[in-house]
Amino acid sequence: MLPYVLELQNVNKSFSKQKLVLRNFNLQIEKGEMVCLFAPNGAGKTTILLMCIGLETFDSGEILLEGKHLSQMSAAEKGLLRNQKIGVVFQKTQLISYLTVFDNIMLPFYIRGTPAKEARKQVEEVLTHVGIKHMASKKPFQLSGGEQQLVGVARAIVYQPTILLVDEPTTYLDQENKQLVWSMLESLHSSGKTIIVASHDQEIRNKCRCITWNLQN
Repeated sequence: MLPYVLELQNVNKSFSKQKLVLRNFNLQIEKGEMVCLFAPNGAGKTTILLMCIGLETFDSGEILLEGKHLSQMSAAEKGLLRNQKIGVVFQKTQLISYLTVFDNIMLPFYIRGTPAKEARKQVEEVLTHVGIKHMASKKPFQLSGGEQQLVGVARAIVYQPTILLVDEPTTYLDQENKQLVWSMLESLHSSGKTIIVASHDQEIRNKCRCITWNLQN
């Protein structure tokens, strides 16, 4: 059994000589944990999530995902790992504007080659679970910011990934929808999923193990 599902070892990341984001950053997350990355804007929360799925590079150090060194993996191998193991909820939902809500949530299944009948059944189930079944035929421009965020959550959890990375999930939500999203995350956590949330929401910080740092350290 792996000691950590995700581990960052002395990771350094900068965007220029003048902008150092992370210095000798260390993080260990065990399987089944729910963790909040809580830090000021500009401290690298989103950058950490992107580095952990191979969509952002880092200058030095090492990142291990399920015991695999990301620095030793090809782009194709990282893509396969993301497709099989990881669900991501982006702060900007990354919905495709010309697709309906239903088809946006179907995207992971198109990529995985899942049989259409099975995929449609799972999409219908998650639409009902999230409470957005009535939006299935709408397109993103017809939704509010909060509704788009709920679609992003549904797409990330539709195939039950073992690891879920969530970037500021409640930013655009009212209190009712915030509670709905958080209830879903807690349900996934209870089923054994590892969940890593980047947030500046104090409510989220108080509900799970919190990793915090500032721009100086």
